[in-house]
Amino acid sequence: MEAASAKPSDRRVLAALLSLPFPGLGHAARGHFARGAAWLVVDVAALALFITHPHLWLVGALGARLLSAADAVIARPAQRGPAGGGIVAAAFGVWLGAQVVARLPIMVIAETFKLPSNSMAPTMVLGDHFTVLTTATPARGDIVTFRHRARTFVKRVIGVAGDVVDLYGTTLRLDGKVVSRELATPCTYDDLDLHQVVKKRCVSFEETLGQRRYRVIYDPATAVHLSKKVTVPAGHVYLMGDNRDNSFDSRLMGPIKLSDVTGVAISIWWSAGPNGTLWRRIGTRLR
Repeated sequence: MEAASAKPSDRRVLAALLSLPFPGLGHAARGHFARGAAWLVVDVAALALFITHPHLWLVGALGARLLSAADAVIARPAQRGPAGGGIVAAAFGVWLGAQVVARLPIMVIAETFKLPSNSMAPTMVLGDHFTVLTTATPARGDIVTFRHRARTFVKRVIGVAGDVVDLYGTTLRLDGKVVSRELATPCTYDDLDLHQVVKKRCVSFEETLGQRRYRVIYDPATAVHLSKKVTVPAGHVYLMGDNRDNSFDSRLMGPIKLSDVTGVAISIWWSAGPNGTLWRRIGTRLR
């Protein structure tokens, strides 16, 4: 005679623990498979905020997990639940497969990176973790990631195919016209010097290029930097860091092939500097 399946009423703690990392799985452990599937959909929707509303993503992801755990605990036990760990393991397998399928579109169009240097200060700082859209077409003023000699860099698009780029001192010209800018307040930024955080003084400007308005900085102690005029070839972009005197970019690399550009940076989803988490930067839209 077959043993009756145990009611999973004693699995509240297990359900809560499973739901925190895996929303919906705790419901499966208590026999509520349809309800668990609904929480899986909620979790994937929260992940979509990662791209559409990055400032809400962390709240959405955490909220989905806490509410899923609470719902799994307070739900009435199913009349007939899983007989043992085997069914829970099977449910986990189904849940994992569903997560992969649901997240695949997001994984295809977006990547994440961590900023390794201050070449994009003040727009981006050491410890910024940011999201990149891999399907976007770069335009003037966009921040992009690209591959160069097996390394990934992040810089701003200054010129596209056919543009003539010319930088003399702090004056940037595009096709012979000075790029619009306004002197901003004196500034400082944190940098690493022999693994120690040091404050560096800088001069900042508000620069406008295309549809983007952003801040660039120069080191007042640096000698005038003269660059020759460069015409951007077809299928290339000319890239520079916002920290103009502390950036390895097209002034040394030359124009970058569009085929080496891997995406357009859109937002900061996490930031942890030398002194801890920079909460105010989380969710910042990049421009």
